Amino acid sequence: HSSDCTVGTITSVTIEDETFPIDYDSTQFDLCLDVTVLNENLAAVTEKVVDTSFQMIILNKLNQLYPSGLPESVVQLLGSTSRVANVSDISKWSITTIDTLSSLMNPDDGDWTSDQSKAVIMKYLSVEGNTLGMDELNAIDSNLCSLDISVLKTITADSLGNTNTYDISSCSTDQKSALYSIANSSFSSERSDPTTFFLLISPYLGGAPVEDIRALSTQNISMDISTFLSLNPAVIMDLSVSTVQDLMGVNIADLKTFEESSVIQAWVAQQKQSELNTLNIDLQGGIDDINTSTSAPVTIDVNTNATESHTSTTAFESITSSSQGTSTVVFCQGVDR
Repeated sequence: HSSDCTVGTITSVTIEDETFPIDYDSTQFDLCLDVTVLNENLAAVTEKVVDTSFQMIILNKLNQLYPSGLPESVVQLLGSTSRVANVSDISKWSITTIDTLSSLMNPDDGDWTSDQSKAVIMKYLSVEGNTLGMDELNAIDSNLCSLDISVLKTITADSLGNTNTYDISSCSTDQKSALYSIANSSFSSERSDPTTFFLLISPYLGGAPVEDIRALSTQNISMDISTFLSLNPAVIMDLSVSTVQDLMGVNIADLKTFEESSVIQAWVAQQKQSELNTLNIDLQGGIDDINTSTSAPVTIDVNTNATESHTSTTAFESITSSSQGTSTVVFCQGVDR
C-alpha cells in the first residue's frame, strides 16, 4: 500500500519537523506511517497528534503490532491517544505499575469516560498486590467516581487521610456516602480541633448523614456556601433555620447571594417566613405564618386539587398558627422530595 502514499513516507525526520502532521490527511497519515517507524518514535508522534481520527489510526497500528495487548512501555507513551481506546482495548493493556497508572490518569491528556477510567483502574487493581493506596488515589483523583462502591470500600482510612483533596462532586450519593465513612475514620483523631477537622472532612461532606451535619453546627465552624451546596439535598431539606444559621455562622449572608440555587429555594419554601426573618438577610419565599390582620380567614377549596394529590407526591400541609386569638388554617403545597 505504500505506493498509495503520495505526501511522503513518514520517517523520524518527518516526525521531528515542527509542522508535522499538518501535511497529512487521515488517509495519507495511515498509508505513509509504517508501524515500525511509529513504534520507534511513539512518544514524539503521540505528543504531536491531537486529531482523533489520526489517534484511531495510531491505536489500530499498535493493536496490529501487539495483537495480544499493548505492553507497559507502549501504554506509558500513549498520551492523549489513550482516550480513543475502547474498554476492550484497555482490558488487554499491561497496567501493573503506579507509573503507568499515573501516566494514563494525567488530566492534561483529556477526560476519560467513566467506563474507560473504570477499565484502566480495575486493570491495575487486577494485579496481585496493587491496591488503592495513597499514590494511587492521588493519581486517580476525581476518576474515583467511576469505581463501584465495593471497590471504594477497600480504601483504607490511612490511605485516604494522606491524599490530596479531590473533587468528588461527580460521585453518586452512595459513592459519596462510602467515601465519607472512610474519611470520617481517617480524620477522627482531629476531632478535638473542630476547625482542622472541618477543613479535612469538608470535601467529603456530600456523603454525610443529617445527624453529622447537625453535630457540626454546634462546633462553631462557619461552613462556606460551596460546602453547604455540596451537601446531600435530602440532608439540607432536613435542617432547621437555626441549625443552618449555626452551621454557616459568619457566612450566613451567602444564602441570600445564592438564593436562586434550586436546593436553597426548595429549603426556603418549607421554612416558616417568621423564622427566615430572624436571619436578617431578607430571604423571602417561606411559609407565611404571620397574621397581619384579624379579617376572616380565606377558605380554599382543596377538592380542585384532589386529583393532583393522588397522582403525585404533592402534599397539602395544614399549618395552624394562632395569633391574637384568631386561628387561621393555611394550605400550602409541600415541596416535592
